[in-house]
Amino acid sequence: MSISASLCTGEGDDADLSDIVLVGHSYGGMVISGVADRVPEKVASLIYLDAFVPENGQSLFSMLPPDRRPTTVPGEDWLVAPIPSAGFGLKRPEVIALWEGKSAPHPLATFTQPVQLTGGIGRVKQKMYILATDPARFSQFYDKLKNDSGWTVHTLSCTHFIQLEMPDELTAILLKAIP
Repeated sequence: MSISASLCTGEGDDADLSDIVLVGHSYGGMVISGVADRVPEKVASLIYLDAFVPENGQSLFSMLPPDRRPTTVPGEDWLVAPIPSAGFGLKRPEVIALWEGKSAPHPLATFTQPVQLTGGIGRVKQKMYILATDPARFSQFYDKLKNDSGWTVHTLSCTHFIQLEMPDELTAILLKAIP
């Protein structure tokens, strides 16, 4: 059983966790939204790192314009082909090599299944959004949250892989989220 599943069901060795800091990068925003919604009393901080921030009933595909939706793998219509490094605007050779070496097809259902949220995220005390601005592919979420008093927002001038390109700056921001 995964940590998120055991947190949500109250089973497992980690069921007594509290003051959790959840960080979701990119698609991970879908995952942390679901977890935080189910167990907001266990979550101290919720951090979206250049990530999707879904509302109830939204799927990842419903938040993407049709021209930015990934395609399925030929002959494997249940898998989505990985986005090429150029699709993220990656420039540094070592980051491109890491992405190209680690990327793999992803199950289509994770893109099409709507997330079911009940409002629990609103009870998480600290919510943060960190936007990568080169290019700003997730600006719609940043723009929506930047004037919301319940959120803290930051921008970093790098590509989508903030953790690889600006680890020191990111660490300084993340340390502020620890209770």
